[in-house]
Amino acid sequence: MTDEIAKWLTSPAGRWARIGAGIALVASGAAARKPFLAALGLLPLIGGVFDVLLISPLLAVPTTGRKIRREIGVLQDTQLFPPVSKPEGMAQIGGY
Repeated sequence: MTDEIAKWLTSPAGRWARIGAGIALVASGAAARKPFLAALGLLPLIGGVFDVLLISPLLAVPTTGRKIRREIGVLQDTQLFPPVSKPEGMAQIGGY
């Protein structure tokens, strides 16, 4: 059960969900003038952006998403933004 939770939380969908929840908490804390709530929202926001699972001690898994995915058998490394492919036929400018 904890492997499934960790697997989802370290997937791109889980990371985006943590980022969204963090933004919502920061925004609602700022709107309500509750600095504690805004600061609390930074935890899932930073965790999602930097691929760190802050509740990992509760799930008995490693802290970084890469180590969790390796441990539970997900071999591909996930990224929030897929790599941008270069269109064919584009002239290379500036040596790029």
